[in-house]
Amino acid sequence: MNNEHRIIHTEAGRFALIGIDDLRTGDADLEAALYGLDPAIPGLLLSHRPEIFPRAAALGIPLTLAGHYQRRSDQTGPARGGISLAHLRTPYVEGLFRIGAAQLYVSRGIGTTFTPVRLNAPPEITLLHLT
Repeated sequence: MNNEHRIIHTEAGRFALIGIDDLRTGDADLEAALYGLDPAIPGLLLSHRPEIFPRAAALGIPLTLAGHYQRRSDQTGPARGGISLAHLRTPYVEGLFRIGAAQLYVSRGIGTTFTPVRLNAPPEITLLHLT
């Protein structure tokens, strides 16, 4: 999905799966992705970059899932008590964040970029239970 949404039907009800293009290298258009969506249907936004979160929260999207930030090409995390280079680019480096009732989860991911090394950034597979 690229700047669009699909309605997902489950036993617990329905929700909108919303996808946007990459904020930096693509042509992300959140308004186009939301076009025609009934505001009463809860949405789950998928975005590679987490910086969309404040805008998504302001538009009433209750959950945003974002890809991790490559801290550097070797997946290096912060030293104990320090900050990573990713903190210079975004406050949403990894983990759960909230703005009002809206939530963002940023995963550390499981892979690497370029050199297959991860330091202070253990891989993560997250299981979310949506209710």
